[in-house]
Amino acid sequence: MEKQRFVFISYISNYGGIETLIIRMGKWLQKQGYSSMVITDSEREEDKILLKELEGIMPIYRVPFRGFHKICTWNDWKLSPNDALKLVVFSYPAYLIADEIRRQIPGSQILFYDPHQYGLILEFYVNHSVLKKAAHIWAKNLVKRMETQHELAYMDGLCMERTARTYGCSSRPDLVIPLAMKIEEFNEQKIIEKYKRESFHILTIARMEFPFKGYVIGLIDVFERLCKEYPDLHLDLIGDGSNGKQLKKRMDSLEPAVKKRVHWHGNVPYHDLDSYFHKAKLYIGMGTTVLDAANHGVVSLPVGSYTYRCKGYGFLYEDPMNLGGIGGRTEIAEKIRQVLSFSQEAYRDCVKRQLESIRPLYDIDGVMHQFLVWKNTSHASILYGWERAFIQMGRIAFRIRREMQGCSYEAFRNALKRHHRLFSLLHKAGITALRIPVIITGKMRKYGLIRDKNTVELERYKNSHLGERCVLVANGPSLLPEDLDKIKGEWTFGCNKIYYMFPKTQWRPDFYCVLDERYIERSQDEIFSQIDMPIFTNDVVYKKISEKNREGKKILYSRQIHYERFQAWPHLLEYTYATNQGTVLSFVMALAIYMGFKEIYVLGADNTATVAGNHFFGHLEDKGLEQIQKERLKKNGWGTHHWKDQMELEMATFEAYAKAHGISIYNVTRGGQLNAFERKEFDEVFQ
Repeated sequence: MEKQRFVFISYISNYGGIETLIIRMGKWLQKQGYSSMVITDSEREEDKILLKELEGIMPIYRVPFRGFHKICTWNDWKLSPNDALKLVVFSYPAYLIADEIRRQIPGSQILFYDPHQYGLILEFYVNHSVLKKAAHIWAKNLVKRMETQHELAYMDGLCMERTARTYGCSSRPDLVIPLAMKIEEFNEQKIIEKYKRESFHILTIARMEFPFKGYVIGLIDVFERLCKEYPDLHLDLIGDGSNGKQLKKRMDSLEPAVKKRVHWHGNVPYHDLDSYFHKAKLYIGMGTTVLDAANHGVVSLPVGSYTYRCKGYGFLYEDPMNLGGIGGRTEIAEKIRQVLSFSQEAYRDCVKRQLESIRPLYDIDGVMHQFLVWKNTSHASILYGWERAFIQMGRIAFRIRREMQGCSYEAFRNALKRHHRLFSLLHKAGITALRIPVIITGKMRKYGLIRDKNTVELERYKNSHLGERCVLVANGPSLLPEDLDKIKGEWTFGCNKIYYMFPKTQWRPDFYCVLDERYIERSQDEIFSQIDMPIFTNDVVYKKISEKNREGKKILYSRQIHYERFQAWPHLLEYTYATNQGTVLSFVMALAIYMGFKEIYVLGADNTATVAGNHFFGHLEDKGLEQIQKERLKKNGWGTHHWKDQMELEMATFEAYAKAHGISIYNVTRGGQLNAFERKEFDEVFQ
């Protein structure tokens, strides 16, 4: 039998855990005389430095993962039908390509190596509720077939337990193959030299993709506070990614004295990381890089993912199989202080214990032996014929969609608009067809004929504060943290990114509202990591909130109905009255009236914004959202003062409604240009 040939099938975007793992495994295989190669996605942007480093180890072949045609492996990739292939994959698209290869080279072995707690949970990547359920059912069945054929291995116990809980799979120690790495010997002299350096460098290496690696933002927050206590503290950031602009924006917001001690080095080749580890005294991160740091004699603290707070799990040696879970458990600031107070002996012992704890688990010789002896119970494809047909149809549809990108829905809609009467007729017919079921089901909810969980919970809030007073807190530039402290005893409502004010005040709103799809699409992980109070929204926004962000949160929604002209409509059990140009404060006002408040104060409603970004100090919209708002103004033919005029119109409508129903609304904003309500001095109302 021929010697095994390894084929790694993976996205190769930039330096990350999978990419560096492939580099280490490729070097080991090369040294042992094994042949290896990489198949990657030809349609994904690639890091040229990373590709150059990989090409020095093994050949790289490219194929479009989602839209590829038929693969002829031995012609395209210089494979032989008699090759003994070990196909190592890290994702479902890669698995489908591996299955195509196995059908052509029947002796091939497939190993789906799960390096991520959501790696096998397909529905995590789907937003639509119906598709999410379908993905769960299909993936549950598919994963169990992989398990039966012995095609699954996990990076650690956390990945395995997550998949086992979700899909009912086995949870056994033999299914765990830890990350492979050559573990160095303990060098006491090197550690002592590191300890004696005057400056204290904290290092983190991450692909800047948030919220997955959102801990980086939290680490900057922690560092900003610690800088005031420790003058020799420095923070080194390595990596780049799709959220690099968000990281830059956070760094630009730092005070100059702090900013000069934060060093962002961008992407660094894997083989060039030694100098950064040599300089660092503490490493904070997750995944492979935690092992890299420990291997270079740096005290390491694993942290959690999918949060913008930097929370960890203690020192690596305390739980060496935990390289970072979901969320984290302990505040990282106290652990940093503990390391900063280490004596020379304590620092040396910590590094030594790290190496002793990871050597038996991660040493590459032992780990690669597990890969070499891994065998499938069968070489047959686990996919049914109808599944392969469905997948092929999906690939064809993807190619057609890609080829017709120029013929967008927007282009079709604009062409139709040129036939004004036809477009108007179709538009009105479509909108009316959408309104009718919402109105009918709204009346059914009102009279108790529909009693789903959301309706029951929303009904409990109807007139729950009858006759009381409240404060609606908008996000205008006049909003002051000291004013918020004065209304701590009042019932209050907050909205959108009000949580940017939380570090400056002890006040927290009792209720939170968000109504903008763009906020949810761009910032939902940030929002739900900050908000703990009941959340109110509409059904359109609710559907865009991921399952992960719904967990542990009380989120209630009103069904949205669309009209062209605004109307004050506080009957939220039936539906939310919406227009294409509405403001979130209208929804907050409707909610307050729905709850029965009879005395309503509006604070921070300056009504001075022209496009976007005119909010309280420190709350600046990102440039992407500002550009979207500008395009929206242009697309609809609105002037730059559209939002100002629309706010005045909507609030005037609510003022008329309030007078007709015995409700008093007052504007206690400091200055501003909202004139719909009677004004009162904030300091006179709230002593």
